[in-house]
Amino acid sequence: MLRARAYGPGADIHADAAALGRLRELEALERRATSTQGEPVDAAAPATAPAVEPATAGPQPGQQADAAPQPPVPKATAPDDDTASTPDTAPTPSRWSLPVLWALSLVTAIIAAVLGSAAVIQRDTPDPHGLGATQVIRLGEESGVDIPAYFTFGGTSSPRVFSEFRGMRAVVVPDGIVTDGYVDECLFITTAAGFDLATSSVQGLVLTGCAANAFPAAIAIKVTEQMPDELRSDYPIGTALQFVFDEPSGEIVIYSSAE
Repeated sequence: MLRARAYGPGADIHADAAALGRLRELEALERRATSTQGEPVDAAAPATAPAVEPATAGPQPGQQADAAPQPPVPKATAPDDDTASTPDTAPTPSRWSLPVLWALSLVTAIIAAVLGSAAVIQRDTPDPHGLGATQVIRLGEESGVDIPAYFTFGGTSSPRVFSEFRGMRAVVVPDGIVTDGYVDECLFITTAAGFDLATSSVQGLVLTGCAANAFPAAIAIKVTEQMPDELRSDYPIGTALQFVFDEPSGEIVIYSSAE
């Protein structure tokens, strides 16, 4: 019976450790008895039971069965590029960044405007009477211009001549026209064609305005038919013009007003 389970077609003794052990004991006894009696051993029968691989043999007496095999742990796989979540658009600014940027730009614009205004105020003479006059031009001092001795007041003054403007000429006498301290420097407005070097005089229009302490030397006139053609072509008759000597910059500032 044991040999049939070991060597028969449906051998299953390898799964029964007790039967396998009993078969080995019986075969060992049979061999010893045969060798004692001198009888030949059956050549057809194997000397020992077929070897059984340890991995397939059941647990031996006194031994514990191997732990059940653990299922393989699946490996984590990276998501495919096609299925990975990607933003459709670039990240938008945070909720507070836009107001902050807007506020900073506003502050920058205000600072630039203040600095720009300060630069203009430092250079320009503001509208003296706040009547909405428009600054037309600034005239710088011009050298090499011959002027009549009329402006030197007997050689006691050193007049300053400024660039011509539409046929008009401005002259500043730094020491004033009087010596009793009533006024400071004085501004003269004449026509450029009125200089008469032969007689050391000025022909035609002669207007004067003097400074006193913080008040600048200034002259206001209205354009009339007697004015040079160059002036009337740009400024209609009746236009008001004001000439102001800006002493800090050493320039003549001209304003205009249609009213």
